This record gives sequence, C-alpha cells and structure tokens, in this order.
Amino acid sequence: MLVLILAATSANAAEGAQLDANKYPQETPKKTLNSILKALDKRDFEYWIQYLIVPADSKRIIAKHGSLASAVLMNADDKHTARIQQQMEVIREMLKADSSTEGTDNGVKWTRFKDGDKILQLDQQPDGRWCMNTRITTDK
Repeated sequence: MLVLILAATSANAAEGAQLDANKYPQETPKKTLNSILKALDKRDFEYWIQYLIVPADSKRIIAKHGSLASAVLMNADDKHTARIQQQMEVIREMLKADSSTEGTDNGVKWTRFKDGDKILQLDQQPDGRWCMNTRITTDK
C-alpha cells in the first residue's frame, strides 16, 4: 500500500515542467512580474500555473480542472486570449508605474503592485521565490 502511495505521489510531482530560475527568474517581485509576462506571452501556461502562482492557488486551479493538462488546455483556448492579453497589459502598466507596497500577513511577506483599482500581489515563498497570489485583487 505504501509503495502505491509513493508511486502516485511521485507521478503527480513529475507532472508538468521543471522549475527553471534561469528562464523565469523569481528572486524579486519585479523579476517575477517579468517572468509572468514572459510565460503568458509564450503561452507557457503549464509553467505559469505550476511555478508562478502561489502553490495553494495552483493546487486549487488544478483541482478545479481535474489535472494540470486540463487547466493548461483551458487557458490555451482561443476564447481566453483577450483576457490573457488584458492581464498582460495591466501587468505592463504596473511595471511601468513602478509603484509597490510591501507588508506581511500571517508571516508571509508580500508585495502589491497597483494599476488604478487593480492589484496584483506577489507572496514570497519559503524557498525565496515570489509567486502571484490570485486571490488578492483589492486592498484589504
């Protein structure tokens, strides 16, 4: 039984892309925003979901769609192109404005970028990477 559980866990961990800090740097919030733009522009939704979004949100998205592959296919559908382009434009504007706030919630360091009424929050992970928190969209 334990062997089956370990095999299933290994198979799930092996699903998808491997972390690539050279291709998609995440050591600062600004570098992470640029990596998000790069992944979305290249339509590398697999990497975006796995590594550029906070792990809890990534798990929620994968569970919602049943698998990483299904979540990737949903985002790759042409009917979502306009939404993704709009998200990218908002991120570009946030980078151009070069205005952010920092704080800590429940021991997690965050940085928020703002464009008008839109907010994008990046949370620092235990390994030092910054990841997009899809649940924070407004100031609390």
